[in-house]
Amino acid sequence: MVAPTPLSLLVFPHHESRPKTTSPSPMKLEVYKGCWGLPSFDVHCLQILAYAKFSKAPLQVYVVEDFRNATTGKLPYFSHEDRSFTDSTKIISYLMKLKFNTDLNLSLKQKTQLKAYKQLIKEELYPGFQYNWWLDDINYNEVTWESYSSNLSWPRKLYYPWNYKRDVQRLLKDKYGSHAERSLAAAMKCLNALSTHLGTQVFFLGGSPTSLDALVFAHLAPLLKAPLPSAALQKHLNKCGNLVKFVERVIKEYFPGDIKVEGLKIPREEMDPFPNRRRHQRLSEGLDICMKEVAHVINFIKVRSLINRIISQMCLEKGPSTHICCIILKSGCCLEGMLFKELYPYSGRLKYLSERNHPLTSRR
Repeated sequence: MVAPTPLSLLVFPHHESRPKTTSPSPMKLEVYKGCWGLPSFDVHCLQILAYAKFSKAPLQVYVVEDFRNATTGKLPYFSHEDRSFTDSTKIISYLMKLKFNTDLNLSLKQKTQLKAYKQLIKEELYPGFQYNWWLDDINYNEVTWESYSSNLSWPRKLYYPWNYKRDVQRLLKDKYGSHAERSLAAAMKCLNALSTHLGTQVFFLGGSPTSLDALVFAHLAPLLKAPLPSAALQKHLNKCGNLVKFVERVIKEYFPGDIKVEGLKIPREEMDPFPNRRRHQRLSEGLDICMKEVAHVINFIKVRSLINRIISQMCLEKGPSTHICCIILKSGCCLEGMLFKELYPYSGRLKYLSERNHPLTSRR
């Protein structure tokens, strides 16, 4: 089994790195793959990648191209020594404790603004963003499902996107009830507020990026770059020229071009560092077998339903029509005689009609 592909460390090559308190144990991050010129299409993965760039945290990034190689069923997945997280907020808090803190030198007023705008994004922009991706049927079918399912094999393609979509439905139902589409208007107002606050500044809270810039970039970049067919929120973002320039500036300075695989030869113990990987693979194989068995059961139920309809029509008539006989014979050839066992009480009439009109059953 091929392990996730290791990428180059997320360190600024063009800046002098500040002294950091680091641990000999590497910090590892598993993320969804990149597309549309972005290092990842997922908002949470993109937030961690951006914050790592801003804070110069030396993360070793693994792009998960097949979920069977992922440590868990949720990304991003961060691990360091004996600690692991899948929540982006907890990952950033952990990095801050390790002295990779972009918010350390903020003034009291800036810290207040930081909390206020993070809460605004959580309450107003994030629900609208999620509605745009998951509950807009056109965007979901043509962009969202394709993006997430491309990392998944069958039957995970059916389960994981559906599970993510269900979580979004619950989130919006709790906030907007049966009017989830109202989240788009709230998201547009949030974009206006962010645009007003940014003004002509390079970053939102001064001359250097903070965790707020990482959060804003993670939401705006996919919205700006994705080829969304239903693009009401995207068009509104394009009207906010300074936000568009902010996204383009971050991409140009911190993510110059798509992330490319580095041709490194890594020892297998480093390439496959997760002790539970084999267990996950066995569970995955067992899930595949179970889904195949479920498919067989469903097909059998459909066949029995067809049989019952045929028998009911035969009982209402004096004898089976040639059309019904043809259906029985064709189905019987495909299902190795299962239909004929079910229709045994009518075998005399079927034999007479089949010998007369349908010589295909002469071999039976």
